[in-house]
Amino acid sequence: MPAGVDDKKRFIVSLVDITHTRQQEEQLRRAQKMDALGKLTGGIAHDYNNMLGVVVGYAELLETALISKPNLAKYADQIYRAAERGGKLTTKLLSFSKQEDTDSQDLNINPVIGLSNSNL
Repeated sequence: MPAGVDDKKRFIVSLVDITHTRQQEEQLRRAQKMDALGKLTGGIAHDYNNMLGVVVGYAELLETALISKPNLAKYADQIYRAAERGGKLTTKLLSFSKQEDTDSQDLNINPVIGLSNSNL
């Protein structure tokens, strides 16, 4: 029967479950936010590290200049120690931003490549 002949309305319905798609979109948004936060953190950490370098340099110069005044030199030493703690914080921030590995270690590769200290 053609539509409208018996005055009944007929509908065709198509349903699609978009729950999984929405979850993936939300996961992507969160990943993008974390990536942006990591980049921001990395940039701040690098700038902070540069400023700490200046503080450490001047603290060392000040400590050397105050060698004859140990009571004042200890203040310069405290500045230096605070900057070192700031450096550790920078390492943690860079680790968070995945731009630096906190488990890095110095490695002497001379024995691996067959060089001894006497050859240097």
